Amino acid sequence: MPRVRSGRAARAESGVRSSSRVLGPALVAVVAGTALVAALGSSREIGADDDSARSTPAIEVRLREQLESARRDARDRERALEERVAALELRLEHADLASPLRPVARGTERSIYLLRCSYAYRVRDRSDVWRDRRATAWGTAFCVTGEGHLVTNKHLVEPWKFDPELMALVAWGEAEVVEASTELHAWPAGAPCLDAEGVADPGDAYSNRPEARRRLVVSARAPDDFETRTSDLGGLPIRHDVHRLGENDLVVLRLEGEGTFVPLPCVADDSAPPTRRLDPVLTIGFPRGGRGLDRNAEPSFATGVVRRVGEQIHTTIPMMSGNSGGPVLDERGRVIGVATFVFEERASVSLRIGAALALLADATGPSGDTAAGVAGAPSVEELDPPLAAR
Repeated sequence: MPRVRSGRAARAESGVRSSSRVLGPALVAVVAGTALVAALGSSREIGADDDSARSTPAIEVRLREQLESARRDARDRERALEERVAALELRLEHADLASPLRPVARGTERSIYLLRCSYAYRVRDRSDVWRDRRATAWGTAFCVTGEGHLVTNKHLVEPWKFDPELMALVAWGEAEVVEASTELHAWPAGAPCLDAEGVADPGDAYSNRPEARRRLVVSARAPDDFETRTSDLGGLPIRHDVHRLGENDLVVLRLEGEGTFVPLPCVADDSAPPTRRLDPVLTIGFPRGGRGLDRNAEPSFATGVVRRVGEQIHTTIPMMSGNSGGPVLDERGRVIGVATFVFEERASVSLRIGAALALLADATGPSGDTAAGVAGAPSVEELDPPLAAR
């Protein structure tokens, strides 16, 4: 998931560590002091055998090394303590949300897919030789129709458009993206996705590869929305285009072949009751992509509250890059947004689901290839009974 650090990032990080800041310096002083005393004691023992050795450069170097080692150990322990405190603070903040949102989480895994995109590009080196490279993006997608339509982010399906460094190299003529090389794979939650060496295993995946028995196709993509930036490459200002992280960062995929497709209920932007500040919300996905998995595509949950509702939905859900494209659900189990990017540790942004539903309607056409009431926004009545009871 792309990260956009705001001017408040440093202050936010400082606030997270507030409960451990008092312990940090004390811990450093205690550990470093203890190590220094031990080191001095060691030097006296050495000096007992040879008084002249007490002031030799070798002894001084040894003492300094021991002191520096103690300081490094103290800093490592302080960082570990800060991380532990931050984790406990996060658990405490969301402890009251776990109980009401737990029923919502039940059954959602059947609608979640691990998504992987791989593509080739070429870069010209200093010897004017083109070198082949390959990049990979991992994320999440979720089912919205019984016919196998998935919603996710465009930056997971066409990631090069959102990479400012690569786009700058392309504009400079020093790189080329081989779009025809793009490979897409989607694994249902719980399915084997990695082999024993941790390499992606396409066996149980839906794929856009011609030989795949279960197909994955791009059904619709939002129009590209580029902005012009200037990047510094080797001291040269290079103007280039890069895709914005906004409402057009959406794609609808379609699964073809064997499988049972379980859609999540989606809510229109004008449905009642509306999403409001401090409403509890939940997301499910694969935070670290393939790196956070053993062998199977096991998703994880994260909770938070709504901070602000506008053209986008801002929440306190802690997210990572692999959460991109995942659903954000309210306490009734309705999808209200698509997880897209983060500003800082506890500030994530989701696109409203209405934009994805409009794109889905374009993908299915006027006559539609989906069941009635699914291609559009379901009514509030259609959302009962709640997801947990389905």
